[in-house]
Amino acid sequence: MKVSEYMARTGVPDKFLLANLEDTDFFKKLNISEENKKRYTAHYERCKKIVEDGVYGVLLEGIPGSGKSWIGAALLREFLKKGKRAARTTTPEILDYFFKDFQGLRERYTIADVLFIDDLTKMGFQTDSNINIIERLIRLREDEGKITIFSCFSEADIVARFSKDVHRLILGTAIHLVLPEVDLRQEIISKYADERLK
Repeated sequence: MKVSEYMARTGVPDKFLLANLEDTDFFKKLNISEENKKRYTAHYERCKKIVEDGVYGVLLEGIPGSGKSWIGAALLREFLKKGKRAARTTTPEILDYFFKDFQGLRERYTIADVLFIDDLTKMGFQTDSNINIIERLIRLREDEGKITIFSCFSEADIVARFSKDVHRLILGTAIHLVLPEVDLRQEIISKYADERLK
């Protein structure tokens, strides 16, 4: 089975299946400033080192469309290639799972060696119980020594929504990468469409 097929099974959306840390040329071809190309390339290099070390997770911070999900999917690809069990989810999916099947939630998201929680702070309803569910999962994964990748719009969102100890836990177990304020959505969709047409 191809790595991209495994990625699809982990919950990575189709448009991100081509994400690959080895494809540094992707950023060189984008219509963005040279400075931002260098920043993205540096983030890719840092992510390669993170996968190689296999100790820390990543906190990807950036505006919508800045490439958080793309880089998160690329990280999952590399961990899968190293034989790690991986999963990708979003906060609304975690909450949905919790209310339908708590044991399934625990198994699905704690069995993964690497979990990518995309859009960590994006919740339909921010209630104390919803926050508590997400915090319990984060703590459980940390207690079991699992790697977690997070994406969010800003660290301030984490501070505003989660307890101080969970905020410190996230920053203590994840390398914080702030992405350039560039919208890559059209570029990523074009890459996906071009590949599908081949």
